[in-house]
Amino acid sequence: IAFPSALTNSLSVLLVSDVAESDGNNNERQLAKTIQYTSGFTLFLGIFCFGFFFENGYEAGIFLFNSETAGEYITLLSFICPFFYLTSTLGSILHGLGKTTEFFVFNIGTIILRLVILWFGIPYFGIKGYVFGLMLSQIILTVLILMCLYKKASFNFNLIKWLALPVKCSVCSYILIILYGIIINNLNVNSPNIEFASRSLLYCIPFIITSAKLTKN
Repeated sequence: IAFPSALTNSLSVLLVSDVAESDGNNNERQLAKTIQYTSGFTLFLGIFCFGFFFENGYEAGIFLFNSETAGEYITLLSFICPFFYLTSTLGSILHGLGKTTEFFVFNIGTIILRLVILWFGIPYFGIKGYVFGLMLSQIILTVLILMCLYKKASFNFNLIKWLALPVKCSVCSYILIILYGIIINNLNVNSPNIEFASRSLLYCIPFIITSAKLTKN
């Protein structure tokens, strides 16, 4: 689940200097543009990872760890992906604006909330209680950061656009997977590992192409 965050962490490092420069020059327009694009791209990545882990998490657990339990946990934890990646990049923007105190307070508050939910939730709901606490705290942290950023630079975030992109990619991915299933059935290939690897690759292709176009633009 945390592996794709290597990309968002790299993006976060680059954002700090860019945001600090825009803030130093009082270039609110460029700052708003950076926030919009960064939030959108990270949301796009998060929804892609959610779809991938939710759809292939069970098979991934068996393929990588030879464990059905691991697969169930990966599938369950997939729901935190969009918010987990968003807080990483948006937090870096706050750091670039010099609002480290605000980010620290937000983090401490959501961590305390998470601990409270874990304390009362895990005895009754087990791993589901942990996931709920983690997801709720990440959602609240994301909202708090966005509110803080909006006060600094008013920006218009096209939520429909950034939600529609991963949906389109998912539709294309499933069409490819269905076509692959028809072909593989006709060839009588019975290898779970090959099937999992092929389906994973086919799922990623539309997202990789779309990401390349977004990066280019």
